[in-house]
Amino acid sequence: MNSIYPEKIASLALQSLLAELTATPKPGLIDRNNSGAHRDMDFFTMQKSASVLIFQFLRLAEIGNRFHGNASDLFIEIRKKGKIAEEVMFDATNGVNTHKGALFSLGVISAAAGYLCKNGRSKIMHTDICTFIQEMTAGICKNELVQMNHTERLTHGETVYLKYHVSGIRGEVENGFPSVLNFAYPSMERLLKDRTFSVDTILAHSLLLLMENVIDTNILFRHQMDTVLYVQHAAQSVLQKGGCLSCEGLQAVYELDQDFIVKGISPGGCADLLAVCYFLYCLENGN
Repeated sequence: MNSIYPEKIASLALQSLLAELTATPKPGLIDRNNSGAHRDMDFFTMQKSASVLIFQFLRLAEIGNRFHGNASDLFIEIRKKGKIAEEVMFDATNGVNTHKGALFSLGVISAAAGYLCKNGRSKIMHTDICTFIQEMTAGICKNELVQMNHTERLTHGETVYLKYHVSGIRGEVENGFPSVLNFAYPSMERLLKDRTFSVDTILAHSLLLLMENVIDTNILFRHQMDTVLYVQHAAQSVLQKGGCLSCEGLQAVYELDQDFIVKGISPGGCADLLAVCYFLYCLENGN
């Protein structure tokens, strides 16, 4: 098995973004069938965005690989580069926010993996990555949400925190992606190793597990908490029918997609966590 190195990390990050994009069907999200609830972007916008980000993931992995300070100092260092990466994304998409949440999450993972692969490992355990990320980002919610600067333009995540006290992706990162580790990763790992179902089907099914359990701040910013609860209940109902692993469940997913399109619901936060889940799996298994 080949060693993990920064170029490999960046390649797997891109692979994860593209895997999330192409997984079909995904209720309310861009996939191979339609653009979901989105009107400002499509499959090709997302593809273009992902393709330019590989160089940003490489830069972050290289920073982690060369870094010799403590974990929190590494996070400070890559935070600066993350802002540059956002500008690259916006330049590629003419100002459309395609991957801001995924860039943050996969960027942190890239840096952490770069730091942990210094000894030529052939794989990096997903639990080791998540534990190190907890060390990297300790205090981020307090520093960036609880004590946020109200005089500056607020991000979507900051706006949601002020209204609902939901920490969103910052909370996920600071706690080592608990929604991924507790709900999506065990099932994804088991299904991918079993090989009964296609990767496409497994990813689409894993999204439903996240939708059932995550308070998606992408939904919360554009709607209300009632809509988040509606999405969670809908995903639970589909999973009870077998999700994407059964004919009945798959038909229910297609129907849910149309429902979300009509209602303008896009579980983009869950989509980002799906990419995180697959990225962690690939890093551990050297795929």
